[in-house]
Amino acid sequence: NHILRVFDSVAGQLGLAIDNSVGKLKFSGVIPNQKGFASIDGPLTWLEKARLIHKCPIANRFESPIRSFVKSNYFKSYLFDVGILNAMIDVSVESLLQDGLGHYKGYLAENFVAQEMVAAAGTKLTGWSESDSEIEFILQFGSELRALEVKASSRARRTKSLDALIARYQCPLSYKLTGQNRGYSPEKKVLTLSLYLTGALAKSSIEC
Repeated sequence: NHILRVFDSVAGQLGLAIDNSVGKLKFSGVIPNQKGFASIDGPLTWLEKARLIHKCPIANRFESPIRSFVKSNYFKSYLFDVGILNAMIDVSVESLLQDGLGHYKGYLAENFVAQEMVAAAGTKLTGWSESDSEIEFILQFGSELRALEVKASSRARRTKSLDALIARYQCPLSYKLTGQNRGYSPEKKVLTLSLYLTGALAKSSIEC
């Protein structure tokens, strides 16, 4: 019962349309009369080992080794399949076909990227958050860290968090995955790629 409650909670929290980015997993109320991370740690680990969810710890520094800057109780969680996710939270086929997803489109894109990174390259997911800035995923290319920002819209332009990270850490190259075509910003050193190239990008990181 606890495993099922945690699984349903991950899907439910992914469906909350508050902004365009998936939030940290909340523990309160997942299991009745129990609070805190300890109450869901066992069921969450079971689901992660069964590959039914993908856990993404959030680092508070953009430095190697990136996993040394994460906390065990501060992370995002994604479902293993976006189709199953849509079914669990009753997203209609009409909404998908007519692009009527609203803010949820951002959640869906982020979950898709997480799913592709794990499926294509077995990538260990890691995000970044510092001050008021947040980047969805960090990729390791050899000894080099690269930021990966996800924007669902084909008209996405604002990259406030990515700009903050680049200014703070002087990143040699970063990525923006969107519904747009390929592009490159030489002044910011940001490569824009279409969302469907996520798997190829993840594979290229493990080949370095």
